[in-house]
Amino acid sequence: MKKLIIILTLAIILVFLIGKFNRDELRIRRNLTTLAQLLTKAPDEAPIVALGRANRIATFFTDDCILTVGAPVPDICGNGELIAVVHRVRQAFYRIDARFADIFVSVIDKNTAGVALTATAIVYKPGSLRGEVEARELEVTMVKKDRLWKIEKVIIIETLH
Repeated sequence: MKKLIIILTLAIILVFLIGKFNRDELRIRRNLTTLAQLLTKAPDEAPIVALGRANRIATFFTDDCILTVGAPVPDICGNGELIAVVHRVRQAFYRIDARFADIFVSVIDKNTAGVALTATAIVYKPGSLRGEVEARELEVTMVKKDRLWKIEKVIIIETLH
């Protein structure tokens, strides 16, 4: 009887822990989906909306985030620099359709997670009717700050084109 009680107690604890990690994984996936939607740019986006979106995008990142794009582009360090880069990129294109696919989330502990994903974007230059497809593999480190999952580090993985 004691063994049965111990096994049931352990099973309940295990179910609770699995549920907790699954909840974190779902929150991370939801955040990344929302981020991809914010990265998308409509053709008629007003400049004030573009600036607002750049600021909203930055809320998904820690204040001291690092984005490693790779040579010859220097690392993007910190929220301020991130906002400036996002705003410049949004101004450079007429339209952007962004998506994250193949999202694999690994919750490492209660405050850290690793994510591997494929980021795709179809970008349209002003005056162009054909979009250029960009696809990159990303490694993302996320941390929980004030009960919110935020992106701390992004590394673009070199792949063959």
